[in-house]
Amino acid sequence: MLPTYKGDRQDPRNVVVNDSQHIFPLNLYENTPEELAEELYRMIDGYFVVSAVAAVWNFNDQKWEFAVRNLHA
Repeated sequence: MLPTYKGDRQDPRNVVVNDSQHIFPLNLYENTPEELAEELYRMIDGYFVVSAVAAVWNFNDQKWEFAVRNLHA
């Protein structure tokens, strides 16, 4: 997971941007991009989450498959 920023509930103006591009390893249990995006979305604090995107390489079709999960979908 590569979060873009994190916040402070006590001071919403205190936003920290992930400028180091630190990647966090996660144990995920789903398989499709849609399921992975949903799982990631549920893992992030609901107060701060904006969206989650997942990509899976499809070896059979030799292409990337993407899914987005946000408040509206």
